[in-house]
Amino acid sequence: MSENFPGFDPADLFRRQPGRRGPRVVRSGPLLPRRRRILLAIAAVIVIVLIVAFSLVDLRVQYLFLDNLDHTNVFWTPLVAKIVLFIIGFLLAGVLVALNIPGFAAAAGALDRNGARVAVYAGIALAVVSGIIAGSWFAGQWQDVLLWGGRRSSGCSARSRSRPSAWPSRPPPRTSRSRCARRSAAPRATA
Repeated sequence: MSENFPGFDPADLFRRQPGRRGPRVVRSGPLLPRRRRILLAIAAVIVIVLIVAFSLVDLRVQYLFLDNLDHTNVFWTPLVAKIVLFIIGFLLAGVLVALNIPGFAAAAGALDRNGARVAVYAGIALAVVSGIIAGSWFAGQWQDVLLWGGRRSSGCSARSRSRPSAWPSRPPPRTSRSRCARRSAAPRATA
């Protein structure tokens, strides 16, 4: 057919050409040479150490300032809350994702002989990344958690503090205020 129609013939790709004995093998070296990998690892470690050092210096300055004012609880309470909430979020999300790793490995093992091993490593990495994301989100909610944990009862029910509904079961008394309204209107004693 190539004699009648000059041009590209796909069969030419698979014909043996004289002078070649086997398939062409392309060999390449590592993507990054060993020296360059070591330098990149050292640079990454230096950047991480600098970021951690500057963060610790900032924490130290805050602690010294609040210690000078005798209010170290203002430093420790949010810090401990953030750490505890990060650990809770990390464990919660990380464990939920890690519970699915055997399913990932079984499905990937049915497709490829190395699939199960790759799925386990990818599942662990996914569990760690999702744990870090969830832990960071949980740690960002420290103010709400501390407000919720520090709530106190005022002794009044929610019904007495709320506005009257459109259809009250009985009308409110007109002559005197309710006990909770009197409490909020009374002046507070200062020490």
